[in-house]
Amino acid sequence: MKTLKIGLLAAVAVLLLGCAQARQRAVDSGLYPAIDLAWPGVRGDAARGGAVQAELDAFAGALQARQGTSLKVAWPGVRASAEQGIEDRQADLEIGPGVAASLTERLSNFDEAVRQLTPTMGAP
Repeated sequence: MKTLKIGLLAAVAVLLLGCAQARQRAVDSGLYPAIDLAWPGVRGDAARGGAVQAELDAFAGALQARQGTSLKVAWPGVRASAEQGIEDRQADLEIGPGVAASLTERLSNFDEAVRQLTPTMGAP
């Protein structure tokens, strides 16, 4: 009887672990396409804000390879440059406050998506 309970508990634990992993794969599978879609605009803002080309290329490479850890390492510098790029565009009167707010919201959503990624996910 005791062996049956241990076996049942082990099976439940494996099932729960499998569900958690499936959930994270589903989250990653939804996040990466959204990040891919927003990246050109975020990259442009970061370039305008002074991001080094190598930094942008490293982020783009990690995005293409679906390497969450590398994305998370490169992201803070890219984000700071993108924020600066949006501020610079508004200061130069290229965009108004409404567009700046929209770009800032896109950047915040992008940031949240990057933070939710698992450290490593194989390319689809």
